[in-house]
Amino acid sequence: MPTMFLEGNHLSDFYGLARYYKLIGTVMGNPKYQFIESKANIGSTLKAAYIKKQYHEEKKLYYHQAIFPGGRTVWGMFENKYYDKEIKGIESGDEEVLEHYKHKSSVPKYHIYKNNIKIGIALPREAHERSDKPYLFIPETKRYYRNKRNKPGIGLNYYIFDIDDDYLMKNQSILYRYLN
Repeated sequence: MPTMFLEGNHLSDFYGLARYYKLIGTVMGNPKYQFIESKANIGSTLKAAYIKKQYHEEKKLYYHQAIFPGGRTVWGMFENKYYDKEIKGIESGDEEVLEHYKHKSSVPKYHIYKNNIKIGIALPREAHERSDKPYLFIPETKRYYRNKRNKPGIGLNYYIFDIDDDYLMKNQSILYRYLN
């Protein structure tokens, strides 16, 4: 078993696997952890990529960069600057906004790019239970993008739980993938 690192409320191994654990005691001086469910009750095993907030000097723009294990795959995640305007348009019944979005949950909070090509979006979601925090859902887009646009996409669904109540990512967050 690889070396484990305790980071906040989750435990990560060398390969980037992250799971939520709680300390249940020690056996012969070694800490023992018990696995607990994910924050949104969507499953029990999640794989991580690390997200850091970055600043682009030339464009004077903040963005988030997701770096997957191994460092070969990097995503740029840019906040949708029209998000609040589009949400207000849906609530007020603005016809122009309703042409593109039928419901508030379909308005993306972030646009995701890889190699200057848009590969997906991050959608805000409410947690299943009141005590849980909201999260961002990144849907699989690979089939749609390849068939309709002949572009790369995202092959699996991903989740980001380290966000605030306004669906904004923190300076350092983790991108999770449901493995089952």
